[in-house]
Amino acid sequence: MTPPTRALPLSEVYANPLQPRKIFAMAALEDLAASIRVQGLLQPITVVKRPSVHGTWLVVMGERRLRASRIADTKTIPAIVRDLSDEKVAELALLENLQREDLNITEEARAYQVFIDKGHTVETLAALLGFTQPWRIKDRLALLKLAGPLLEGLEKGAVTPTQAFEMSRLSAEGQFILWRHIQDGRCPNPQALKKVASAILDQENQIELFKPQATLTDEEKAAVSKIARFMERAGRLASLVTPAEIALMNDVAKSDARVWADKLGLLEGLCRDLRNAMLANAAKQDLMRVRQETK
Repeated sequence: MTPPTRALPLSEVYANPLQPRKIFAMAALEDLAASIRVQGLLQPITVVKRPSVHGTWLVVMGERRLRASRIADTKTIPAIVRDLSDEKVAELALLENLQREDLNITEEARAYQVFIDKGHTVETLAALLGFTQPWRIKDRLALLKLAGPLLEGLEKGAVTPTQAFEMSRLSAEGQFILWRHIQDGRCPNPQALKKVASAILDQENQIELFKPQATLTDEEKAAVSKIARFMERAGRLASLVTPAEIALMNDVAKSDARVWADKLGLLEGLCRDLRNAMLANAAKQDLMRVRQETK
């Protein structure tokens, strides 16, 4: 049974400091205030009794109506008083905003983080909010990894949600590198944006495998020397093979052909592994160069 509506002194009602929504459109508040002056507040707010220096009644649902009533300069406000725990108050405040799509994307992310900090997992929070899949919560929480200026840019509309989601996959340094690419016009559409972000992420993953050092150790110097000698021998071997000699392979005895094909297969695999290692090293050097340029 729904508790009865009471007329509470407006001066004794205060907003929830943990309300997820922080931004309220003034024009919309003015319109609601004009309606309240003529018809009164048609839908009561929901409050709990929480005496504090700010008043007696804490708003659970209806802060927008509270703000508009203050603009309308009413003396009282219709309210439903409920007995709720602090956790339930936070839950209802978040649900109200989500159902009405009142939260912007960063407000939503921070609201989820509050619940995670209180012990919820992404899965339990998704179940609490009625989400069939937890991906929405994971995506929003990832946005909180954005570097301060970029997160602020998202809040102000300078960074789009699509750009922000791609940036959230990267380190803070990688985020700024991607942002530079965006500003330079190298990410004109979502496909290009994802491609550039993935390339930066690949480079960052590679650099983790090759941590830069100020000087090479004796072991590393020996490894470099071995690679150089191997490449020199491989180059001499390759120079001995001409198209004419390859054509002669058609006449090799079948038994010999199978043996040599197997040996070449092993050599091919080793060369492929070596090439991948060199490409990884090149990616590391490219990223280091970009980082130097952005300093």
